[in-house]
Amino acid sequence: MSYKQQAPLPVNEGGTGDLTLNVHGVLIGETTSSIVSTSAGTNGQVFLGSTSANPAFGTLSSSNSSITFTTGPASLSLQTGTAVATSFPTDSGTAVPSSGALTIAGGSNINTSGSGSTVTVNLNNSISVSGSITAGTDITSTNGNFYLPYTTATVGTIFMGGVRWLHAFGNDTGGNLFLGKNSGNYTATLLQNTAVGENTLNALTSGVQNVVMGFEVAQLLTSGRSNAMVGYSVASSASTASYCTIMGNVSCLSLLTGIGNTVFGAASALNLTSGSYNVIIGSINGVTNASGSGTQYTSSESSNIIIGNIGTTGESNVIRIGTTGTGTQLQNKCFIAGIYNTSIGATNHIVSVDSNGQLGLTSGPESFTWTDVTGATQAMVPNNGYVADHTTLITFTLPTVAAFGTLMSVVGLNTGGWKIAQNAGQNIQFGNLSTTSGVTGSLASTNQYDQVDLLCIVANLTWTIRGPISNLTIV
Repeated sequence: MSYKQQAPLPVNEGGTGDLTLNVHGVLIGETTSSIVSTSAGTNGQVFLGSTSANPAFGTLSSSNSSITFTTGPASLSLQTGTAVATSFPTDSGTAVPSSGALTIAGGSNINTSGSGSTVTVNLNNSISVSGSITAGTDITSTNGNFYLPYTTATVGTIFMGGVRWLHAFGNDTGGNLFLGKNSGNYTATLLQNTAVGENTLNALTSGVQNVVMGFEVAQLLTSGRSNAMVGYSVASSASTASYCTIMGNVSCLSLLTGIGNTVFGAASALNLTSGSYNVIIGSINGVTNASGSGTQYTSSESSNIIIGNIGTTGESNVIRIGTTGTGTQLQNKCFIAGIYNTSIGATNHIVSVDSNGQLGLTSGPESFTWTDVTGATQAMVPNNGYVADHTTLITFTLPTVAAFGTLMSVVGLNTGGWKIAQNAGQNIQFGNLSTTSGVTGSLASTNQYDQVDLLCIVANLTWTIRGPISNLTIV
């Protein structure tokens, strides 16, 4: 008995129910009695399932499917140019690579905190994330750079411990750099500022060209400019101070609005608030009479140069160098190069120092100012010398005010001679002789070249003659 095979062979007899199959197609069971052959896929496509239609070859994308790892693989590697959308461990973010770049779009996240999971992106180009990247382990770049957008109030900041740590707000136009816990802020007109340290330039709103480093340095500065400050709490109260150079711990702590101060040393100018153009060098050292440089200042002291001295409250336009004494940070000697053995000019004065260390000038024999007198009269000035140069008598008159130790001289030159007249109560001693007291007394020359040196021995009143030459007439 012959048997002829039925064509096509039914499914219930082990066949497909089809006479022909698509080349490189895949057989799909539709019902218990029908199996169909899909069309062949193209290079790079995968076989995609569906709940409402037969599976078919196609491109995996965020609109039709995803690869989901619920416990986290050892690693997920995405090669350049691959077209694959993924739902990463623990999160539901999607990745859509394009032209060698991995983009996490739609606010989704990359999260590698799953147990033992890591994400390896091997694109050799870039990662663009509009959401966040959260890692339970290190993020390591072995090649390339890390890019941030220009800082605004919402992007471009690196946070540490939940607080602002590194940003460059306004850097697209202003060239700012803020590094440290809460350093800088997000205001609109900052320009060319550099701040390093916790709370540095924290209140700055319109200040420009400030460079600060330390802890809470210039933290309340709002609009000051061109300051250079380094230290701990340096100028921490400053609001609009400008053009100041300050270095040291808590130096210029209370400074608010001063301009052009240069301060070096711990706690220097501690209480200065609005003073300007001071140069202050020195530090607190705990010594009662030298407790710091400028620390006595309380408000607007200005234009002082203070080195190793506490200064004086309320004074301005003063130079103070050192504090007299022999203890710590006290001085009792001074050597200044360039002064010793230096020649001086013809008009000389003596430099004196009083008991408070105040420098000043005083006249002496070596510093007389000599005057050639050619008129008939001449009022005499303490610590001056006169040459009588007239053909008739010249009358010189003693000064009404003259300190003890004042010197004066008269020297004859011309033929007229000279006479020294007196004021009320004055007299001139010549050995045991004396001129008549008051305006009727006088001292006069006898010969053409007679000369006399007078020394005041009672302030304002009594003079004595030192070393007369030739004969003098006593009236």
